[in-house]
Amino acid sequence: MFRVEFAVHMKYDKGETSFAREEKLPFVPFIGMDVLDDCLGQFEIKHVAWAGGDCKMLLCQSNVKRKEWTIREACKSMKKAGWTEDKESRQMDE
Repeated sequence: MFRVEFAVHMKYDKGETSFAREEKLPFVPFIGMDVLDDCLGQFEIKHVAWAGGDCKMLLCQSNVKRKEWTIREACKSMKKAGWTEDKESRQMDE
């Protein structure tokens, strides 16, 4: 099993933020792979990197647009599905 962290950079109605979730996969994820998620539906992996050292995991990144969600709705829905927000990444549109 491969230890994997999925990170999604989300655009919501008035800004952007990022969420992450750790999983174990029986295979190595790859760029272009579609992931089916209960909360987000389908999203595509855009970047994959190996983090060595103490971490020893694959890091996968993607972008999603949920312009219909407020930050409150995004956080509530994502938390319910096991995602954790990186609050330092939160930015409001100007």
